[in-house]
Amino acid sequence: MFDNPSPELTTMELITGPICGFHLACYTVSVSEGVFAYAKVCKQRPESVWAADTSVSKVAAGPFEHEDAALAAVTEKTRAKLEEGLKQYTLSRLLRGLVLSGTHAPQGAWTASNPFAAEAQTQ
Repeated sequence: MFDNPSPELTTMELITGPICGFHLACYTVSVSEGVFAYAKVCKQRPESVWAADTSVSKVAAGPFEHEDAALAAVTEKTRAKLEEGLKQYTLSRLLRGLVLSGTHAPQGAWTASNPFAAEAQTQ
């Protein structure tokens, strides 16, 4: 895909964060197809990309023509995943809190797609 005469394992590294409470230990790998980037999602800021033993997830992006583009893409992809996960977690905690507290939404606020809709409408 990209003209890379000697596909050697080269890396550019980046440690960034916190993003949604996590740190990212990112690195790139150049292969014949182009440059891939990987982000290790860590609970604590690692001392180095390779010492990121506390990683809880890993995200990949690529191939790209340049290392900086690959790092930017994997960072943004990871940020989006973390933000979406945070939204889902927050919504889940809110719904759980409402159900456990016995609080009900106003009449008409529930939809058929809501898993608690049938229960709420019968109470």
